[in-house]
Amino acid sequence: MQVAEGSRPATDSDNEPDEIVTGVGLNEQEVVKVPVIPKKKRKAAESYLEQAEKRMKGSRFRVLNERLYTSTGEEAMEFFQEDPDAFVEYHDGYREQFAAWPDKPVIEIINWLKKQ
Repeated sequence: MQVAEGSRPATDSDNEPDEIVTGVGLNEQEVVKVPVIPKKKRKAAESYLEQAEKRMKGSRFRVLNERLYTSTGEEAMEFFQEDPDAFVEYHDGYREQFAAWPDKPVIEIINWLKKQ
C-alpha cells in the first residue's frame, strides 16, 4: 500500500471522530463539542485512575490500622459498630496487604506451634 506524501497510513483511531457534539450551549446557536480521547490515552488514564484508587485504599487501610493499634478493643468495637463500612474497608485492605507480604508471619507462627 502506497501512502501519499504528507499523509499517514490509516489506524484504528482513524475510525474515531476528533470531537463529538455533546449538546447545545447557553444560547441555542452555539454547539458544544468536546475532543475525543484516543483509545490508547483512555487506557493510560484508566490505568492511572486505577493506580490512584489503589493508593487511596492503601492510605485508608493505614489510617484504620493505626486507629486500631492506638485504641482499646472496646473503642475499636464501638468504632466499627458506628461505621460498618470501615470494618469492610479495613479487612479488604488487610487482605491486600497480606497477599503482598513475601513472608506470612501468622502462617509461620502456626507452623512453628504445630512442631512444638
